[in-house]
Amino acid sequence: MPYQQFQEITINSDLRKLASEHAVKRTQEIVRQFVPRNAPLSAVESNYVGAMGEIALRQYLGLNTVLEDNYHKHQIDDGDIEWKDLVYDVKTDAVVSSSYQKIYDGSIKNYEPYACRVFTAKHLHHLGKYTGGLIFCVFEIPNNAKETKVEGQIRPVIFNNDKVLIIGYVKQADVTKREPTEYTPKNPFTGNQMKYNSLNYIFHHTDLKSVALVK
Repeated sequence: MPYQQFQEITINSDLRKLASEHAVKRTQEIVRQFVPRNAPLSAVESNYVGAMGEIALRQYLGLNTVLEDNYHKHQIDDGDIEWKDLVYDVKTDAVVSSSYQKIYDGSIKNYEPYACRVFTAKHLHHLGKYTGGLIFCVFEIPNNAKETKVEGQIRPVIFNNDKVLIIGYVKQADVTKREPTEYTPKNPFTGNQMKYNSLNYIFHHTDLKSVALVK
């Protein structure tokens, strides 16, 4: 069973096909920013994971699972989910299996790899549009995803994962009251910290509110 406040959502094959179709369109029309060179997913897989997170939230809230298709406009959207007169942005992280299992059961420490959910400070000017806040999800990928990546493709092992884990959410004020950082929390045993690729607002799952409060 997933940790306390988490919600594990199962996505059927038809909706996964919908996510892949949107991922292809988005990849063709929109150039993603802030992607590390050694990312474990191809651009289309990264977009697929994002679409899966949005579908999972829509399914959880009982909303229509049809995603907006306006990629040809090449614009930053105004949020992913509108619910009870509030707008939410959905952030879905692809997490390797070894770390995903620790997230799943709530045992991951804030200084461990993949432990924190992030919102890049470069997008802070968009936060005002997300009147409800940010909802964070994670999606499991293989430990060797980086080594087996194929550009331009969604690998079967990625497509066949039918689970999305909704971790929780933060409100706008939860973001703005924090200071952004380039580093993960310090490992108390070694003193080591990992460096992010950009300045981020970071949240361990213990910092998040239950998504049940949104519902």
